[in-house]
Amino acid sequence: PLQEHVGQRKEAAQEAELSLEETELTLEELELDIQEAALNDTLEDRQAEQMRREGRRLAERIEELKQQLREARGELEISIGTYNAEVETFEAEKLKDLQGPAKNFSYAKVVKFEAK
Repeated sequence: PLQEHVGQRKEAAQEAELSLEETELTLEELELDIQEAALNDTLEDRQAEQMRREGRRLAERIEELKQQLREARGELEISIGTYNAEVETFEAEKLKDLQGPAKNFSYAKVVKFEAK
């Protein structure tokens, strides 16, 4: 009976030891899962930060392009204004040139008519 009792106690101790080992393994697995989750979170955080940086860089580039577009439009407006002014000057000079001989011709006719 005593040996039987000791034998049962040894089996119970071995079962408890196995149960403890299983619990320790489960705990290690949980710790590994936690570490993996933390690594994944860190990776996701890094990816999110990288995406934010890329977004900021793209937003800056868009602003640069908008500024270049505004400058180009301004230069185009200046060019169009200069062109229009040159066209007006050219047209005025041509009109003046056309009116000059006509005025002189008319004046010459009047002078000749009065002289007769």
